[in-house]
Amino acid sequence: MNLAREDVREYLWEQLHGLLSSAPVDYVKWDFNRCFTDAGWPDDASPQRLWVDHVHSLYALLDRLRAAHPGVAFESCSGGGGRIDVGVLSRTDQVRTSDSTDPLDRLAIQHGFSRIHPARVMAAWVTDSPNAMLNHRAGSLRFRFVSAMAGVLGVGGDLTGWTSGELAEAGEWVRLYKEIRHLVQRGDLYRLRPQQGGLSAVQYVLGDETVVLAWLQAQRYGVPVPSLRLRGLDPTASYE
Repeated sequence: MNLAREDVREYLWEQLHGLLSSAPVDYVKWDFNRCFTDAGWPDDASPQRLWVDHVHSLYALLDRLRAAHPGVAFESCSGGGGRIDVGVLSRTDQVRTSDSTDPLDRLAIQHGFSRIHPARVMAAWVTDSPNAMLNHRAGSLRFRFVSAMAGVLGVGGDLTGWTSGELAEAGEWVRLYKEIRHLVQRGDLYRLRPQQGGLSAVQYVLGDETVVLAWLQAQRYGVPVPSLRLRGLDPTASYE
């Protein structure tokens, strides 16, 4: 939809404002909001302005909705997260980092994302195993959760198909994440070992607290797991 057109902007405002006013909605996932295919504006004298005016109009619509519904959290997403810019980040609460929710692939994705963006805007989902959408790779619930706990943890699996044991384990991971999420989302990030096979790990430090997330992707026979040298700590303090 060409948001550069005033009638389109008003139509979307009426639809979205009406929806958010009609029900206790507190979260909106706004998907695919920036990309065009077969773009054109044949009836306009300057059709090339579509690319700029569409974006400005999207921002204006978000501003208008945020002002009218301050209690609603907005997540942005476009083409796998390819439109995560400062304009969008100033108007949304978090972003979908990628359509890939494979926990192993996510380690590299999250490593690159965190080079620029903070963990508190990085939506990271635990989905079903095997990963039917992408590569059919199986992964333990433990690995899936600890991978996603490096950002804003979410659960996007079909819980009706999970066993009672999986639901109980998931509950424990969610409980743990709630204890450490202020560190993950607000702390300083240290990349202890980048994602390049074997052991990878990240560390978050906030005040006198720290948390380390580590993943052993593979291990060669006879090669011990390497030690992790923590960073950002007080060398004169004792940590529990």
